[in-house]
Amino acid sequence: TNSCVDVNECLNDNGGCDHKCVNTAGSYFCRCRHGYRLSGGYRCVDVDECLMIDCGGGVCENRPGTYRCECFEGFHYERGSCKLDRAPFGAITDNAVEQGADISAVLPRQQSSECRNALVSQPGPLDSPRYP
Repeated sequence: TNSCVDVNECLNDNGGCDHKCVNTAGSYFCRCRHGYRLSGGYRCVDVDECLMIDCGGGVCENRPGTYRCECFEGFHYERGSCKLDRAPFGAITDNAVEQGADISAVLPRQQSSECRNALVSQPGPLDSPRYP
């Protein structure tokens, strides 16, 4: 009786694959590590993640097999992109107003007279209703 024996092509020079050789019955194929893609069946080339990633408040730097977001001043890296740093509590910034500050000069002028002195406040123990 004739029997077939599989030849593991991966044992000879990794099957010619750059990264990983996967043996199959009667054949084989190549796979690449994360951050690379297969080119020409054997060769692994770097994926430029910066073509697909938006770092937000920063600049994307492609690296072999990965990328890095270099965040601008005032931003920090969090879950794949650069996020705006939070201002310390009570700090006045371009986009935030100190708690309890008169923001009437910051808000656009209202045509109606209903809202003249808006205050930013948060409810707290002193704001609870008091009953005599």
